[in-house]
Amino acid sequence: MFYLADLVKSKKKGACPFCGADAVHHDITILCEERGDGFIEIWCDACNRRDAYSIRGFKDNYPREA
Repeated sequence: MFYLADLVKSKKKGACPFCGADAVHHDITILCEERGDGFIEIWCDACNRRDAYSIRGFKDNYPREA
């Protein structure tokens, strides 16, 4: 969840929530554009961990991929 909070505040990718490396990526998928509901996937090339979170009310001014 810290990664998502960092993304919302800074509008750019942050450190891996699992190992702290700068090799993290994310992908946001919106399933309902009018409400901004969907999910975010986070993965790290350094530790090979990944996680997914549901999101609501996503605004288009955040990067969908990094």
